[in-house]
Amino acid sequence: MKQASVANTKGRRKTIRRICKKRMHRSSRRYYTKLMFKALKSGNVPMVSQLFKDGGLLVNSRSLGMTNLHLAVKYDFIPEAIKLINLGADVRLKTPEGETALQFAVTNKRHSNILMQMIPNGFKYEFMRFYGLESLRFAVANRATSAIKDPADTSDALYRAQQRYSFVKLLLDAGAEVNTKDVNGCSPLHCAVYTGDLELVRILTRAGADINSQNNIGATALHDAVLCCDADMVFWFLCAGANFTARTLDLGNTALHWATMLNIDNSHECIIKMLLEFGSDLNVPNTYNWTPFNNVVRFCDINLLRFCIDEYKADLKRLNIDGNSALTFAVQNVNKNVTDVVLESGLDVLHKSDDNRTLLHFASELSMLDNVRYLISRGAEINAKDKNGITPFLLCTLKIHDIFRENWPLALARASYTMERKQVMRLLLELGSDLNLKVLEQKPQDTQSVFELVIVMEDTEALHMIIEYVAEVEAKTNKKQFDDYNLKLIDAQPEIKDYYQKCQDELKTMKTTKIEGTTITYYFVLKEPLDVVARYTRNKELVEQFKHNLHSLCPFYASQLDAKLNAAIARQKVIERGCSILSELIPFADSSCIAYEIIFKYLSEADVKLLIGSEFH
Repeated sequence: MKQASVANTKGRRKTIRRICKKRMHRSSRRYYTKLMFKALKSGNVPMVSQLFKDGGLLVNSRSLGMTNLHLAVKYDFIPEAIKLINLGADVRLKTPEGETALQFAVTNKRHSNILMQMIPNGFKYEFMRFYGLESLRFAVANRATSAIKDPADTSDALYRAQQRYSFVKLLLDAGAEVNTKDVNGCSPLHCAVYTGDLELVRILTRAGADINSQNNIGATALHDAVLCCDADMVFWFLCAGANFTARTLDLGNTALHWATMLNIDNSHECIIKMLLEFGSDLNVPNTYNWTPFNNVVRFCDINLLRFCIDEYKADLKRLNIDGNSALTFAVQNVNKNVTDVVLESGLDVLHKSDDNRTLLHFASELSMLDNVRYLISRGAEINAKDKNGITPFLLCTLKIHDIFRENWPLALARASYTMERKQVMRLLLELGSDLNLKVLEQKPQDTQSVFELVIVMEDTEALHMIIEYVAEVEAKTNKKQFDDYNLKLIDAQPEIKDYYQKCQDELKTMKTTKIEGTTITYYFVLKEPLDVVARYTRNKELVEQFKHNLHSLCPFYASQLDAKLNAAIARQKVIERGCSILSELIPFADSSCIAYEIIFKYLSEADVKLLIGSEFH
């Protein structure tokens, strides 16, 4: 027995041959069966080949719930698997997870990371926490890492593909059930989609595979093909009669829902148009009452939006069941021209959904800065409450912690998100977002303030921004901003209380500390309008001294002060350039004349942009 173990490890053919030729009684056969099992599982090619050659252990083993046929197929010992089948191995037997040899045979063995190597935008879908990736995980759950071949090695790709086709047909001829399902509800067809091999899919379909079979999340093979962004496979399924109205279980999404959700940089435009051509409905709602057209407005570009409107009469003025309008989704689209087109349709920018959410709620949720500014300019209510008392500011601070959504919109992955989130929070605070408002809970005793919820979510960035802002306003107005309820919360939190006190102390220091060589204080830079500070940036020594001592004097407000000064420097350059152009257009004095600055002050941003063109920021 010990000799056999050594042979299994080192693959010594002579030792293996000698052991296998010994007379085998029942206990020995059980041991050799385990030996074969281990050889297959470890990928010991010499051991496996010799055992088959010498006629040993060609029977099925139920050790650990898997047969030798399962293992041979799983670890890609196809010639050996064929021998087992020819000797009568039962191809219908299942593992404890419900997997058959056929499922092992049609699983992707060419990509170690399917998301990164095979699926366009795969890493972005992972960021989105797209729930449909569970379908992919089901399809490759039975893979053996050691059997995965490098996709870059294409020298024998055609041969291996033909070998796979022949073997799958052999399994089917031997009685393999083409519509069997494992514990995840995953069929061989589901697995085959993620190989990207259309011919393999055709073989299974022609053998009677149910193209409308759904796995445990309700995804069909058509859903899987959409996730893979495989237009040829989607077309094959549609021509074969795939049910494009089939919905996933929890969210009720059709294949068109998936295609419109996953469309990144027009990745799924062809598939979306194909699904529509075959009759998919743009207006069918899912569990959240979101339709594929809502997704088009929310995720896609202007061309696809116009296509849906022109070719399929999609109606921008049609309200959802829950009262949401097209603007609800447009204000969350990173493509500003989509938002502009929807706004041009005449929809009410002050519209509220059935749960009393405003467009400002939806724009703030994803920190869409330009849209937040626009809605505020059109009269959006800063402290509007939805049915639970949630305000736009609270949605902005809580979005990255929102565990109640199955998917994060890709807008959260945009490069500007982190910065725009800070700007939106600051803007909403400056315009009067009330931190003392109470958010309703099912039980009155559980009601919490907006500020308290930020504390609960442990978002340090948002918490520090709020405290810094409140301390700043209090230093300017000498009025308390927190009510007694929130002050008690702060007193009960030593770290928060300490940060609040340090911000207050720093502001006092800023009021009395002058920038060396000037009469200007650091607090002056913080509180004065940008154009006022901009004039002082002409003093290069002031700028140098300000930056030299900034971080040591103002550790908590340093980043804010630095950003303010840099913005002031940039603004001064714009002013100087504008005055120079004005002095050429109206040449009554040198460009340094204060009169030109006064004229410039009355110009709108649009006027300034027209005056100095691309130099305007």
